[in-house]
Amino acid sequence: MKVPHDSDVICLREAVTADVIGEGRTLTIPAGAKGVVVLVYGDPMNPAAYEIEFYVQEQNCYALATIEAKKM
Repeated sequence: MKVPHDSDVICLREAVTADVIGEGRTLTIPAGAKGVVVLVYGDPMNPAAYEIEFYVQEQNCYALATIEAKKM
C-alpha cells in the first residue's frame, strides 16, 4: 500500500466523524468520500495518523477528521 503524504487525495474506507471548520459542530463523512491529507502525524514513512480535510458540498463547508493510519 502507498503511504499517503501531505496534499495527497484519499478515499475513505469507512465513515468518520469530522469537525466543521469554524462552526463548532461535527458531521459524518461517508465511506467513499474523497479528502486531502493536510497533516501527517509521526514518521512520514510509517505514520500514526492523518489529518484529512473534506469539502462537504451539500452543506457548503469544510471539515477536518483525524484518522488512524491503520484505518486508511
